[in-house]
Amino acid sequence: MVTRTAAVAGMFYPDDKECLLTELSGLISSQSEREGTPPSLLVVPHAGYQYSGTVAAQAYKQITDWSYYERVLLLGPSHRVPLRGMALSDADKFSSPLGELNLDTELIAELNSQDLAAYNSAAHELEHSLEVQLPFLQFLNCDLPIIPVVVGVAPRDEVASLIRIVEQSYRILVIVSTDLSHFHSFEEACDIDRKTIDEILQLDSTIIPEQACGCFALNGALSWWAEKQRKIQLIEYKNSGDVPVIGDKSRVVGYAAFSA
Repeated sequence: MVTRTAAVAGMFYPDDKECLLTELSGLISSQSEREGTPPSLLVVPHAGYQYSGTVAAQAYKQITDWSYYERVLLLGPSHRVPLRGMALSDADKFSSPLGELNLDTELIAELNSQDLAAYNSAAHELEHSLEVQLPFLQFLNCDLPIIPVVVGVAPRDEVASLIRIVEQSYRILVIVSTDLSHFHSFEEACDIDRKTIDEILQLDSTIIPEQACGCFALNGALSWWAEKQRKIQLIEYKNSGDVPVIGDKSRVVGYAAFSA
């Protein structure tokens, strides 16, 4: 059994279990619950919890019943390893200070056989965009197998095809991990992100890297969702300049949560 161990615990979120539970409890309990049909798609940020945790928690609060789902498909960008295409993990489990989540190794092997994605453990080893989502899932008592995919420079049609293959076998929750604009002034970021948010709400799958670091995963998910002729809603938007403990509005990063 191969376990991908936590790489950014103690940096992006607490590495102590009790401290992490306390932080997640504060983030989740402060959000209002969703009513209605459980979401099939969440778009969430992936910065350190002190920066984007409240925005991510708004998205995860939309999930009230895990029995609705059979698998969780995690899609996020590569920050450490230059990557074209999509990278699969050859691990059996992903771990965090809250324990382990099982991977659907059979389905991952099938995705590899489709030539849409390939095993690349290096792309997963230090990647935080997917890892920071795990404690949220675990805190909310998700015990479903996950399919983590690091998305590099990849055509939206290929990402959408990968989602469809998973959807053919299971009822899924797709989680796209992405931040928005990076390192502009507070006012500039708000302007840029407002336009990006409008495009996402229109299911425009032509988002570029300057708008969202996870744009390739996001574009594929938006393309997949547009096929269903259904809507997506904005849950929350903030940027790092809104965080009181940070206070720096000269170079901010945008964070948004969407549900569909």
